[in-house]
Amino acid sequence: MPPLAIAETCARIAQADEIFHWFEAALAERSSQICELRTNPWFQPCRLTGRMRLVEKHVGMGRT
Repeated sequence: MPPLAIAETCARIAQADEIFHWFEAALAERSSQICELRTNPWFQPCRLTGRMRLVEKHVGMGRT
């Protein structure tokens, strides 16, 4: 299963630490699905966290 699919499953059951573990796995494998970080509604609760900002910055989506 792709890491972001697993991250979404973790988001659905509110497992924040696991979500970020799978975000990191997606980054490590340079997953093309990483663009879903901003569009997948299940990741909405994560979007305002500092951890998410670090992930977005790593991907090049960082907010200025």
